[in-house]
Amino acid sequence: SVTNVTSVVVNLLAIADSWKFDNSGINQGTAWSQVSFSDSDWAGGGGLFGFETVPSEYPYPFLTPIPAPDQAGGRITVYYRTHFQWNGNLTNFSLVSTNYIDDGAVYYLNGVRVGSLRMPFSVAYNTTATNQPNEGLPEVLVFPTNSLVNGDNLMAVEVHQSGTNSSDDVFGMELGAVQSTTNTISTTTVGVPVVLNEVLASNHSLTNADGTTSDWVELFNPSTNAVNLADASLSNDPNAPRKFVFAPGTLIPAGGFLLIYCNNNSPPAANNTGFALNATGGSVFLFTTLANGGGLIDAVSYGLQTADFSIGRFPNGSGAWTLNVATPGALNSAAGLGTVANLSVNEWMADPANGSDWFEIYNGGPQPVALDGLFLTDDLTRKTLSPIPPLSFIGTGANGFVRFQADSDPNAGADHVKFKLSKSGDTIGIYSSAGTLVAAVSFGTQQTGVSQGRFPDGSPDTINFTTTVSPGESNYLPLSNVVVNEVLSHTDPPLEDAIEFYNPGAIDVNLGGWFISNTQENLKKYRIADGTTVPAGGFKVFYEFQFNSTNGSSIPFTLNSAHGDRVYLSQADGSGNLTGYRAAAAFGAAANGVS
Repeated sequence: SVTNVTSVVVNLLAIADSWKFDNSGINQGTAWSQVSFSDSDWAGGGGLFGFETVPSEYPYPFLTPIPAPDQAGGRITVYYRTHFQWNGNLTNFSLVSTNYIDDGAVYYLNGVRVGSLRMPFSVAYNTTATNQPNEGLPEVLVFPTNSLVNGDNLMAVEVHQSGTNSSDDVFGMELGAVQSTTNTISTTTVGVPVVLNEVLASNHSLTNADGTTSDWVELFNPSTNAVNLADASLSNDPNAPRKFVFAPGTLIPAGGFLLIYCNNNSPPAANNTGFALNATGGSVFLFTTLANGGGLIDAVSYGLQTADFSIGRFPNGSGAWTLNVATPGALNSAAGLGTVANLSVNEWMADPANGSDWFEIYNGGPQPVALDGLFLTDDLTRKTLSPIPPLSFIGTGANGFVRFQADSDPNAGADHVKFKLSKSGDTIGIYSSAGTLVAAVSFGTQQTGVSQGRFPDGSPDTINFTTTVSPGESNYLPLSNVVVNEVLSHTDPPLEDAIEFYNPGAIDVNLGGWFISNTQENLKKYRIADGTTVPAGGFKVFYEFQFNSTNGSSIPFTLNSAHGDRVYLSQADGSGNLTGYRAAAAFGAAANGVS
């Protein structure tokens, strides 16, 4: 048999979140840990806190210096307080704290002691801790949930040192609510000792072994024997458990993997379910055979997915689900995640000509960001109004934009929120689980069918977009001095595919350092050579041979004449950064030699 644990994690506190702290040397007694205590005159900062003689021992940087007891201003005890928000949307969960402590600590939730590390039961200001034997290693505590309340919660921690000669003083803490469902899977109960291991629900460009870019589900057999999956089933709907039934002879070797495609554009087959996965949130269910009762073996529910990243168990086969670098048929590899500090409210439409209100979140950082544990609101006094579902992520670059429908219908999907926007003026805010404002924007009266947003993306400047509304995409304005004038996409030698640009103005336009591409997902495929100009009232033509790697294209491309394609010309500054101005044209399938 194998025990399979499916976990949902809601992040409540991150290492770098803000805390108030007091290292004044004043004995605060017991009042400091209570909700009613005022810490308004305490200093603030983010973790890690303290001082370490060998800081490289820790996996996080020290953001807030606090002297150790053997240094000037160092103390035996330092007090910490912060707040986080809880919306009560999980049941049967645990509060799990991951800690970096030197030397000891006592933890309080809303004034109630919930845990400690290397500290006695009775604690006063000058109580010393037992020495920390394993510096730099995380220590996990599970807190009781009795004192947790819906809404605002206070986390208070007092960190004690082993003596006045202690040379280190470290505090850092993560907190999450973990809901785990345990299934003991054995051949005598369900007949199929396998687990769901990895899911790719937003495949944009990763070509599979069958030549498609299908979504897929990966199963893993952690047992020491091969497993026959015949008559077990997969589904994306718990009310239709046998949407896809494994064919006779479907085997997973011991310690092996099985990849099943989820492509609704191809007929069901032994390796294709015939149904698609939803990139804006969904579920995958694995059911046992009818002979064993047809019961649920394993399941995972997820929120917003980012292109070409999977979610998977880490460590492989048994760990909690997290964002992964896609590894079909191989051991899972957790993806690096960036900070929520890179998020901004980037564009909004509060008076659409049709459809619902919406707004767009943008990730300006170089790594994907986990959105679960964050809250969206249009009322900054209601910080937890609309929680983002677990296992939700935002990508980077062209995939660093997520549109949320502001239709007051969160049950419609992970990209829907529990409020609408007011066309007479409103505020949109993002809050962390600690109740910290991550990003916000306020706007006045809106025009019908006109969006507002930051230009360029993520900047402090906002403008109206009257003709280039772009929900879920990079904000842009049309170039006024260059247009895409003609595209030839279907040729045979001696002709060659070509793109023609026209300058309708009276002044020459320098295209040097600008970029040409055929996709919004990477606007910087071909860099135009310095000094290239389009004369006033004139034309400039680029040919297919220029778009290969030997002629300056960082990512070679051709134009698709069979199905149609797009052309983008993007303005860039002297450093190669896109300014947000571009010319674009879309075209359909083309006959040979016809532009």
